[in-house]
Amino acid sequence: MKTPKQSLVLFLGMLFMLAMTSLISTIASEIKVFILMPQMSGETVSCLKYFELPAVLIVGVIFIGLTVNDHISRGFQLFFWMNTFIFTLFAVLLAIQSPLLAHPGLSCTFSVWMALATILTPVFVWGYGNQEYTFSLAAIQYPILAFCIILLTPYCNQLFILAVAHSSFALIGSCLAALASLLILGTFFIMKHCDKGIIEPGIWLSWKYWAAIGSLVFGIGLIKFFPDLVLKDEIHTLFSTPEKYVEAIGQYASTQGLFLIYVSIAGILLGAVIYTMGFQSLAPCGFLMLSGLIAATIVGIYSKSWESNMVGFAFSTSGIIIFTKLIKELTFFAILHKNRIAAKLFVDVLIAMLAAPIARLFVTAVQHFTIIQAIPIHLYAIGFAIGMILCLFALTRIHHYVKAIPHH
Repeated sequence: MKTPKQSLVLFLGMLFMLAMTSLISTIASEIKVFILMPQMSGETVSCLKYFELPAVLIVGVIFIGLTVNDHISRGFQLFFWMNTFIFTLFAVLLAIQSPLLAHPGLSCTFSVWMALATILTPVFVWGYGNQEYTFSLAAIQYPILAFCIILLTPYCNQLFILAVAHSSFALIGSCLAALASLLILGTFFIMKHCDKGIIEPGIWLSWKYWAAIGSLVFGIGLIKFFPDLVLKDEIHTLFSTPEKYVEAIGQYASTQGLFLIYVSIAGILLGAVIYTMGFQSLAPCGFLMLSGLIAATIVGIYSKSWESNMVGFAFSTSGIIIFTKLIKELTFFAILHKNRIAAKLFVDVLIAMLAAPIARLFVTAVQHFTIIQAIPIHLYAIGFAIGMILCLFALTRIHHYVKAIPHH
């Protein structure tokens, strides 16, 4: 067990790094979408779509190699120093209005890195938490950390909207992202020299356990992807004018924000149950959350009114976020400590990145070769069901491996 002081140090360090992570991910995503992509030609954008996924996967493999056997410090430092350098370089080129930014190769390189920053920043920060926390402490603090970040998000969004309206948004955003990366590095170095108490070694588990976590993450990718398609189709159908579309998106975002708070509180209560009962309760709590997601998504997909659709989807997407931050993260604690960060990179980068492309191929293939294209909503429901079955199967296998782990 960690002392209250050690637990508080971990909580404050993780909270600060996660706040910086949210800032970096948001800025990187918006720079890519609103600054880099619009200045690319159609041919460049088309090439980028084929180049980006392999590039992310290759970089993911490199960082897995760097962090395996308890070398998180090596991979963590390299990534955030690179992140600082690239955001700083982008800011300098913007400040001097360099013509190099118009070069297709350089703009594609920056775009790929913005995608990497969006993906790898949270992976490394949560991976660091998985290395330093004990299972019981994570069960309590992880949902609270997620809840705190959710509460901060509306205020960050308001500041971000004001920043986007500013003509120097890209320059200011790049500088902020570089500074946030440095602050994460600084926090990491400070935390390294703090007494954080015992480290749970984990146990040796076969590759089948890694495969079970991979199946869980792939299933989560599917159950996020297909309801999102239904929601977008529903909004486009019901709100055809740009003004009504924006209004509907705003209404949905507000509803989702409210449900995120409710579901986060439920996640904190489930975390307390897991803290009390140990690994044995991980899969049952996961089943409980997935049952709620199934019911909410069915309401979202098949309800006849927009208000019911909105409530169902808001509850479903909120539940997926909390499920990811609680159940999925806690599955890594059964893995040997020295391989935990490598396992997270393998699952959250290599496996998770393949979910959406494979889902798109599934939709395209089925619509091309069958008559189901006339009723796409049922196709999306089938895709969601496949993802949910994968998650349920994965939780069953995870429970099989962790049920014998003693509770401390």
